[in-house]
Amino acid sequence: VSSWVVGPSRGMFAAAQRGLLPKFLRKTNTHEVPVPLVMIQGIIVTLWGAVLTFGGGGNNLSFLVAISLTVVIYLLGYLLFFIGYFVLIYKKQNLKRTYNVPGKRVGKTIIAGIGFLLSIFALFISFVPPASIAKNETHTYQMILLISFVVTAILPFIVYELHDKRGHDTIEEPTHFKARDVNPAIYPAARGEHHIIKKEEHILKH
Repeated sequence: VSSWVVGPSRGMFAAAQRGLLPKFLRKTNTHEVPVPLVMIQGIIVTLWGAVLTFGGGGNNLSFLVAISLTVVIYLLGYLLFFIGYFVLIYKKQNLKRTYNVPGKRVGKTIIAGIGFLLSIFALFISFVPPASIAKNETHTYQMILLISFVVTAILPFIVYELHDKRGHDTIEEPTHFKARDVNPAIYPAARGEHHIIKKEEHILKH
């Protein structure tokens, strides 16, 4: 759960630069850390962690729900990735490809289809209570997980609908890291995807 605090900060910062989040979330300190963004994430995750902990009675159930919620959120992302991939191979055929799956469109469809179906299967399996949970707690486990999942899934859509659409007039394109920009000793999952663009107007004043 702690990884939720700082894990998405780079992606969220890129979304702020794209105008999808309030402008004050573009602010960084002199060390290029998006302080307002990290603080808000910290508060939200702390509250969410409290809900999961006390909602499950403070026992092992809370921990298992938190782990399963992490899994289903990631699986939702994979489902969106596969759907996006189908759109690319069927509606965006003229785009330049850096990498191609063997078998042309049929091979791409088979591989992405298998991944999509396996992700759906894993998503449903995640809602099956672990054997370590007492029988009288299985309903609680499923309800907390389902409600948490629904809230987490619809929250981005709510934020997108409520954000100031005029922010798109001042889009700042995020700059992606290149291979040579990243220390190869850092594990890939720990590497940021985007540069933090340092601008004088966005630096927090002391």
